[in-house]
Amino acid sequence: MTLAACEMTPADAALSRSTAGLASLHEAAAHARHGGDWTGAACAYRAILAADPSEVALQVQLGHALKESGDFDGAEYAYRTYLAAAADDPDIRLQLGHLERVRGNFEQARAWYENAVGLAAEASPVSVEARRGLEAVEHAGLDERRRDALALTDAGRFAEARVLLESLVDGDGQEELSGILGNTAKELGDLDAAAVYYARFEAFAEGRDECQRATAALQLGHLAKIRRNYLEAIFQFDAAKALIHTRTDAEGMIAEAEREIALCLQQITGAVMLWPVR
Repeated sequence: MTLAACEMTPADAALSRSTAGLASLHEAAAHARHGGDWTGAACAYRAILAADPSEVALQVQLGHALKESGDFDGAEYAYRTYLAAAADDPDIRLQLGHLERVRGNFEQARAWYENAVGLAAEASPVSVEARRGLEAVEHAGLDERRRDALALTDAGRFAEARVLLESLVDGDGQEELSGILGNTAKELGDLDAAAVYYARFEAFAEGRDECQRATAALQLGHLAKIRRNYLEAIFQFDAAKALIHTRTDAEGMIAEAEREIALCLQQITGAVMLWPVR
């Protein structure tokens, strides 16, 4: 049998239907699977199922082999074929959850995992693995949304970025993004909201790395400068400098703070010089 090419001659087909032929196919499938030859394994499982459709449970193994070889549509078809024959089996729902997770379809994966948990016995291997899958989907979904939010911010699409960031910060507790959310609000001209989110980022940064705390001070300084509260801005910029003045990896931030202090002083000096003399 030329299993590697998934081809069977009429003589091969006749042989596969014999007891010896089926045993040979099972052996070939196991050998291919253990050797990581997923295409060969899929060919062997298809040959077995063609010869003996009653071995419907092998649709699961066929689905595994197709998934590993990158044929996700074929894997789904195989899994669903078995699902139709075993509607109450929690494991096949677990496998469909894994498949959708690999595809990046996190909502569908979550639904399959929850379904598996609902059918599986408490603390069973399937239940435990499905719960792990739910945790993985949650993290994967958050990571994807974070990447999308940052990409929108970098592209200057602040209104779209703000909506996504608000869901992450307010809905998912991603407080480390509150400073970036403040930036988007500031860019959109909503300075009051920017102040609230910068204050939240400042609270998040408290007790953490000096650079994070300095970043919070810099953003509060920029906001105060936009509002023409130059003394407050200088206070924040100076606070940022004080936090990182000994950090050799923060020279850019130090230079930014010094530059902004100088600009604020120019504004104050200019205002004093223009003050009418009585």
